[in-house]
Amino acid sequence: MTKEQKKEEVPVDEVEVPVERDLTKERNERCNPVASKIIKMIADADIDPNIDGSEEMGGHEAFIETYKPVVVDIIQLLYDNDLTISDSGYILSVVDYIYQSVSRLLNESNTKNFENAEDKLWSKEVGKKTGEITFADIDKVLKQK
Repeated sequence: MTKEQKKEEVPVDEVEVPVERDLTKERNERCNPVASKIIKMIADADIDPNIDGSEEMGGHEAFIETYKPVVVDIIQLLYDNDLTISDSGYILSVVDYIYQSVSRLLNESNTKNFENAEDKLWSKEVGKKTGEITFADIDKVLKQK
């Protein structure tokens, strides 16, 4: 008997197929709720945003005193959820990503709203959209009393 014949003789129902784990899903289920809690903890923390570690703002000691309570609470949360150092790195990247995303979208929205308002104002003043305004139009508006 050849090796190929032996393989064919094994009944299919006796072959063990390893179950693949979705490690990304597992990590997200474990870490994302913690990231959400950390965002809330930071938002609720009594932090003076002016304390930046500079000498003018009390130096490094003031910086530590300001941020240490929330950092200790975050470390406790990580500990209580039995998370790894790798998990904490991922969680902090999620927190940063959420902050950056919200900040970017807010800035884009503010810019778009300002541009729309500007277009309406220019349309009212000189009958043109912002991109169509000439230096003469600006001069005319600035000279108005």
